Amino acid sequence: PTYKEYKKEKGLTGHIPLEEYYALMPEAVVEYRYGAADLAIISFQYSEKLVTADLAFENPKKGDRIVAAGNPDDIDGGFVHSFGKITSQEEITFETNDGRVPDRVLKHNAYEEPGSSGGAIFSEKMHVVGINIGGGRNLFNRFRYGVLIPVDQINECIRTWKEEN
Repeated sequence: PTYKEYKKEKGLTGHIPLEEYYALMPEAVVEYRYGAADLAIISFQYSEKLVTADLAFENPKKGDRIVAAGNPDDIDGGFVHSFGKITSQEEITFETNDGRVPDRVLKHNAYEEPGSSGGAIFSEKMHVVGINIGGGRNLFNRFRYGVLIPVDQINECIRTWKEEN
């Protein structure tokens, strides 16, 4: 359940420590870390049936409309989403300052807040076309662009994991 659903279900009011809420969550296990991009395969067990999203068969193209979904900084109320378009013609190199291998990414203009990394980027058909990993901000800390690891790399990560296991 979401934080709000948990409070309502238990008849609780006021602030509930996140540790208490997170104790309900299943433990995630990192099954595989993909060295060629900032991707990993994780698993967990959960008693409820979960809805999954389908992966797209190909990368989005410049001008394709998208929806970015995420939960920046664990905001109360759950996921936020924004709409935009793919703005880069081809994959570009995106480097971070944490020493990781640079990623090949596509730029987009769907607004996102810091902390949105790991959120899905959906096509108009609601297929996952990428995973958000960052973006750029101006000198006034205002959003300029977002970047996503495109679905071809996600599929390659899954393929490599299956071959190695």
